[in-house]
Amino acid sequence: KTVEWRILNQWEFGDTVINERIDRFQIGDGWLELPVAGVFRVNTEGRITLWRDYFDMGGYTRQLDELLDS
Repeated sequence: KTVEWRILNQWEFGDTVINERIDRFQIGDGWLELPVAGVFRVNTEGRITLWRDYFDMGGYTRQLDELLDS
């Protein structure tokens, strides 16, 4: 399996980082492409202390069903 994370945009506001990305997962001969918004909080040592990803579960499920049916 191959996995790719394509970061489209990224912003920093103090200790919070937001990125807009496409997470890609190779399943069989096809790709599942999932648009994601990630929110990270980073401490003074540069370690992530909070990580949240937001995405459309319906879009994920539809693509996964299509890939598994083919």
